[in-house]
Amino acid sequence: MDSQPSDARQERAAVPPITTARSRASRCGACAIALFVAAFAPAGLAQTIPWSSDYVASIEKAGTGGKPVLIDFTAVWCGWCKRLDEEVYADASAVNALKDFVCLKIDVNEQKNLALAYNVQSMPRTIVLNVHGEIVGDLTGYVPLGTFLEFIEGLKDDLTRKTGGTMKPDVRVPVTPLEKAQPAIMPDTPVDEMLQLLGDRDPKVRAEAIKVIDEKPERLQILVSALASDALGTRITAYETIRKFGGSELKFDPWAPKAERVEALTAWQRWAEQATEDRAEEVAP
Repeated sequence: MDSQPSDARQERAAVPPITTARSRASRCGACAIALFVAAFAPAGLAQTIPWSSDYVASIEKAGTGGKPVLIDFTAVWCGWCKRLDEEVYADASAVNALKDFVCLKIDVNEQKNLALAYNVQSMPRTIVLNVHGEIVGDLTGYVPLGTFLEFIEGLKDDLTRKTGGTMKPDVRVPVTPLEKAQPAIMPDTPVDEMLQLLGDRDPKVRAEAIKVIDEKPERLQILVSALASDALGTRITAYETIRKFGGSELKFDPWAPKAERVEALTAWQRWAEQATEDRAEEVAP
């Protein structure tokens, strides 16, 4: 997954981009707003955006209160995301512009189901929902403060009216730990079941699956086979695990289209077979 400024490559999106430049305010007007808010903000008042990471609760809150939603998809390793936080979201003018929004900050590594539902392939990614749950704004990459303010201002008329545009995706709500039985992962658990568990939302389940796979002589081949999974979470966990094991320097993009992933897997499979043979020779008496 990429971290990039907004003028980087066009994103492949299952949720169609709506509008990223429909601003009705001039750049100078946006800058003037920023300067005005900064000049007249109360001295010493710490203005911050009240971010939430609870998607379900936030969507319900927005529906009850008749408010639009801004979703910021991010990751701890995303440099452009940090810059967006520091240079845009931390500014008093951005705080003021979003005061009537319910604001969500989603870590794509922690909430992979949401990243998949919204087809997030590069970051930062900013999506705006109107009060009817329609996607009215979709901005990929970092933008400076003035451009961000123009983006939000340009959506003003669409925040309350029905546009007939794309609705927010249906997101599968994970069950709570009390509702979910902990799967029993044993050394003889079938490989296909372990591959599914690699994509489990519960990090404890993923860790246990990795532990069992790690004890198998053919662990690398199992993990490489997981790279071919149709489940995004499984592919991501498998790739991250191979890297933690000190695996191949081959490149693999879990978010890439299937055709690209299949093409990349040929080299990965050859590497896994050779690495398994080398490991067997090392442990042989």
